[in-house]
Amino acid sequence: MKLLIRRLAAIATGLIVELAAAGPLPGPVVDTQWLAANLDKVQVVDVRSNLKSYVSEPEFETDPKTGKKTLGEVGGHIAGSRLIDMKTMRTDRIIGGATVKYMIPARADFEKAVQAAGIEAGKPLVLVAVGSEVSDFDDALRVYWQFKVYGEDEVAILDGGMAAWLIEGRAYRVDAAPARTGTWLAKADRSDR
Repeated sequence: MKLLIRRLAAIATGLIVELAAAGPLPGPVVDTQWLAANLDKVQVVDVRSNLKSYVSEPEFETDPKTGKKTLGEVGGHIAGSRLIDMKTMRTDRIIGGATVKYMIPARADFEKAVQAAGIEAGKPLVLVAVGSEVSDFDDALRVYWQFKVYGEDEVAILDGGMAAWLIEGRAYRVDAAPARTGTWLAKADRSDR
């Protein structure tokens, strides 16, 4: 009987550890297949400098010889996504009497920008870069890092960005994100570490 109880206790402990480790996000990077299967469990946050592309149709080109379609211009977004204007994610600061460009916004300014994008508290975030150029991922990684600085640990980046989503033929939308104020608040300020 004691052996059975020990085995059951070990199984229960193992399950608890496994469930605790298996949070909603599988890691800092998610693929399109995982995101498509988990859209209802996360907030998709589109990170762009060119806001017009969010509501524009993507442009595909077809090779006349092979008939193969390639993505010429990224447009559209994943249904339900929220849009962060990359311009709100950088600020100038005065340090030692000199202006330093492209700094992280202060906590209150970051919260305000994130809330203006309609991002809610308590739901994991998947950041989506445009995905056409390296600089697109730089922008998404910068926002990822800023969320981390301000205490958000449930955040990941979509591997390949919106370009990968479109190339795979996944559904997209071109309507504007409805205006709403989110409830996201910083949980910490790790900028001094």
